[in-house]
Amino acid sequence: MRLSQWLSRPGTPLSMAQPRFVTRLELLIYTLIETRKKLMSVNALAIVLTVAVNIAAAAPSFSRDIQPILQKKCQGCHQPASKMSGLDLTTFDGFSKGGKRGPAFVTDRPDESVVVRYLTAALQPRMPLGEAPLPESEIALVRDWIRDGAKNDSVAETTELRTPVYLQPPVITGSVFRPTVLKLPSPATARS
Repeated sequence: MRLSQWLSRPGTPLSMAQPRFVTRLELLIYTLIETRKKLMSVNALAIVLTVAVNIAAAAPSFSRDIQPILQKKCQGCHQPASKMSGLDLTTFDGFSKGGKRGPAFVTDRPDESVVVRYLTAALQPRMPLGEAPLPESEIALVRDWIRDGAKNDSVAETTELRTPVYLQPPVITGSVFRPTVLKLPSPATARS
């Protein structure tokens, strides 16, 4: 954008000024504003690229990458309530334990893992059963995760129930008043 165009825009402090009357200070202010806009867009682009590269370079994570795939495509059949083929995919422990065909994956050897063989149709029936096959990118994520050691990075689940300890008395926000009702003897029993 040229200086004359910028100055003629409505709302600029110098919208009525002509370019020939521009002082050096006004030119410096204009240059700083335009430079700042360019730097902000360059910085934003650099930040986005840095984050994208870090995410792409990060090793696959069970909780971030694998578990959402299992929840979306597999847990309908492989959950504690139904456990098709004896397989529970709701937890890492159930996934690593496997089902009737043995452990679901062999750490560091994705092509020998039962889960990859079912996903790629090396074993029949292809999984997920009755649905479209997983995209190759998701199968590659599972393979990479197994190749990288199949680590469990999910939040530990606690099965222990503890009684809460209250450090302050409860706040009473209201009360119910119920007067006691005296039961009067009936007139028939009062005479005798």
